[in-house]
Amino acid sequence: MSEKHYRPIIKDGDHLVQSKKNSNRVIGQTRNAENKNPKIIEWEAVGDTDYEYELAKMAHEERMAEVQSRQSTADAITSVLNLINTTVTFLAENPEVLEAAVNLGKKAKNGIAGVKNKLILAVQDGKKQKKNRENIKNAASVPEFTDTKIAAPISTDAILDAMETSQSERENISVVRHGN
Repeated sequence: MSEKHYRPIIKDGDHLVQSKKNSNRVIGQTRNAENKNPKIIEWEAVGDTDYEYELAKMAHEERMAEVQSRQSTADAITSVLNLINTTVTFLAENPEVLEAAVNLGKKAKNGIAGVKNKLILAVQDGKKQKKNRENIKNAASVPEFTDTKIAAPISTDAILDAMETSQSERENISVVRHGN
């Protein structure tokens, strides 16, 4: 009785996985062109002559997949290096472009720093203004005194319009109330 031989049923673009133990063998799994998505495959019985041809064909496909994988990596690296070379050559031939790019970067950095500083100052100024308003309100809550000469109560309510008066003016102004 002769030994039976089997041929794997492989989808287009897939290839058998190389054995880690023996480089002359494959295992019963396939992977796609990117060596991903492993699948267990089905096998069909074949005659002896068909078997030799299929083995040679599978070995050839394995080698081609490996070469294509290496070639695509080399192509990507070559493309990046060509882009770098083109850019460096352009900048060497046009130094004004490089200088303009550097100046633009500095302006952007300085602009961002300036906006940051203005924001910090605005926040700090807002805190100072809030504190000043609180001081004014506290000063305004001082009890009323009666002037014996005028015989009308004098209030220390301060004018809160920060736009028209300075802090020292606001602290020194008192309003006389006439009649209650």
